[in-house]
Amino acid sequence: VDKVNSLQKEGRLVSKHCVSLESYAQRNVFDISKRLLPVTLQRAFDKAITKYVKDNLGEMKYISPFDNRGEPAFHVEIVQ
Repeated sequence: VDKVNSLQKEGRLVSKHCVSLESYAQRNVFDISKRLLPVTLQRAFDKAITKYVKDNLGEMKYISPFDNRGEPAFHVEIVQ
């Protein structure tokens, strides 16, 4: 915790999942593992989130594991 706080004071981002209370109050960040969804539903889930983000600009950010090599999960950021 001390190391994370120290890095944040320097303006360095440790993880979007590990932020100050001030940052957390502005944006909630969570990942949904691809393994939690059956393979047959993964693309449909991705398509639904992508459409929601497009239809609601500015409310949410999404990083797709299908569009971003190395991303192991559906990464969602909800603006508060």
